[in-house]
Amino acid sequence: MKEKDFFDLEKETLLIKYTQKQTTPEETRQVESWLKESDDCQKESDILRQALELKTKINEHNSFNSQEAFAEVNRELEKRNRRRSLVNYLSRVAAIISIPLLLSTLTFGYLFFERQAPAIESSVQFMEVLSAPGMVTRLELPDHSKVCLNAGSTLRYPTVFTGNTREVELTGEGYFEVQSDKEHPFFVTTKSGLKVMAHGTQFNVNTYDEREEVEAILVEGLVDIHSYDKFIAGLKPGERLSYNKRTNKYEIRKVNIYENTAWKDGKIVFRNTSLDDVFRVLDHRFNVEIVLHNQKKDKEYNCWATFTDETIYQIFSYLEQATPIRWKVNAMKQNSDTTFAKQRIDVWLK
Repeated sequence: MKEKDFFDLEKETLLIKYTQKQTTPEETRQVESWLKESDDCQKESDILRQALELKTKINEHNSFNSQEAFAEVNRELEKRNRRRSLVNYLSRVAAIISIPLLLSTLTFGYLFFERQAPAIESSVQFMEVLSAPGMVTRLELPDHSKVCLNAGSTLRYPTVFTGNTREVELTGEGYFEVQSDKEHPFFVTTKSGLKVMAHGTQFNVNTYDEREEVEAILVEGLVDIHSYDKFIAGLKPGERLSYNKRTNKYEIRKVNIYENTAWKDGKIVFRNTSLDDVFRVLDHRFNVEIVLHNQKKDKEYNCWATFTDETIYQIFSYLEQATPIRWKVNAMKQNSDTTFAKQRIDVWLK
């Protein structure tokens, strides 16, 4: 692997370290040299600084009052009158800041607020939280239930739960710690029509669009699974329900809870995991596109490992030792809208 294959990524990493005042004297001189020589580099550094300042503000509100947060941000948006520009800007920042070296420690998300059109009796306010690619975002709901959103996931929920139920909409993957309230059951709804109902429990739901199946894993307590409001099954701790979105069929089996939920603690855990599943997890975690070539259908290679703060390169170096693969990192490409495309990693079986 030649050093030039990593240049773009290493440059982004040094810029972030420089912005956080974590560079060595030699690295500082190198970055300052870049900034003097390139206006684009200076602009990128300014964007990263603003993104990290926003991340700090979000962390300060780790356990925020959702109503007050909504009102505060809404007043700011009205004052600036540029909500759409803000969303576009943050999308760009999310793409630039998603550097694998920081993915295990940096929590970044942005909030997008919207108002539902006024109903006959009253208007309902909703909050939508997006966990940027390569990041894990933690939040607290109005009922004090806690949620961890995996990379590229979205959660939509009302700023105040009203009526007889507490209902949220999930796209992607989320880990839920639901406050007990038997009078007001908690529902996680998905695009597939699958709903997870709980009163007070902990569970994980995986509903990424590219997956053929929606998965619900119960950690503790009890949950009921519904499909289009029809009860289909109940789960016990340690069980996973896999629901096929195309056939509407499902199966329940025992699984390793730690392997399937360690992502919320910044870990990547593989337990006899196929290469396809390994690469799918790494895709989301590091916001990259991994393309597996010349896959051999008659052979299956599995992986057993635990990663914490390793970079994508360190992980692939391990995989190269454990499985017969070779790999190549392609240079990052900038889109016409100034965002960056996902970094592509090509993998070949030997």
